[in-house]
Amino acid sequence: MVLYVLLVEKLRLTKRLKAYLLASVLGFLIFLPWIIAIVSDYEDTAFLSQTIPFLTLVTRWFINLGFTFIDIQICSSERLFDVRNVALDNNALLSLNTIWPYLLGLILVLILYSIYSVCRHQPKEVSLLILTFILITPINMVISDLMSGGQRSTIARYLIPSYLGIYLCIAYLLTNKLTNFTYPLQQKFWQIVTVFLISAGIISCGISSQAETWWHKYSSYYYRKILGMRLPF
Repeated sequence: MVLYVLLVEKLRLTKRLKAYLLASVLGFLIFLPWIIAIVSDYEDTAFLSQTIPFLTLVTRWFINLGFTFIDIQICSSERLFDVRNVALDNNALLSLNTIWPYLLGLILVLILYSIYSVCRHQPKEVSLLILTFILITPINMVISDLMSGGQRSTIARYLIPSYLGIYLCIAYLLTNKLTNFTYPLQQKFWQIVTVFLISAGIISCGISSQAETWWHKYSSYYYRKILGMRLPF
């Protein structure tokens, strides 16, 4: 967001930029206790700096992009990937013999098309805001993972700003396609796409909400065993 405000204000110290900087400082102070807690418990996040193969990184990026609308874990009792042991990754779900890699590929195409649509038809300020949401966080993490090793860019909860930007793009695309069309068949197609995306999200959330644990718990995946233990008093 800092980059966005700087670009919009053309690197000038305007009233808006001053207000943003003040809000950022206040936000940092409010979040400071959490920063201290994270630093003091650094060992619990040591897995983030664990180096993993490049192909594994790409596979997990692919899964996280598809995760915006459908969670392929719903079709398997095994977790998608293990942040502490790459050998335990459930690569069978992304086998070319299954529907999932093709479905995730279509979702990726839809996301890219929605981003293009926003950049093509919306004002520069709007496009810049959306692109900032989507790109800044993952780019920083990807560069860090590739240069110094690690798997920060594969942790979905760190990519929430990107997901927000993607949802805004998809919402714009669907709204535009459902209200502006040349042929009825075009509207019908986008109606089907809309129903599929909403249904996939509802089903994914419904199934995962009933599970004791889920793949995106990452290092906390096995805490269910602790919760299931009886206390000695």
